[in-house]
Amino acid sequence: MASERGINPSQLKQWVDVVVEGFPSLFTDEQRAVEKLKKEHAKENQDLYAEIGRLITESAWLKKIRHVA
Repeated sequence: MASERGINPSQLKQWVDVVVEGFPSLFTDEQRAVEKLKKEHAKENQDLYAEIGRLITESAWLKKIRHVA
């Protein structure tokens, strides 16, 4: 393969070694990043739903106060 591409065989071997050594971490690091984003998204959703609940309760309370006054 090296001769077909005009590359020194030892250079090709070094490149292959780098790829083989780093290959598993490419997917692991990417998977960690995806999991982190998923957790951040879930936390944001949880916070937003809590805020919606608080606002609904506050709105209902204000409507009740308005009708009493």
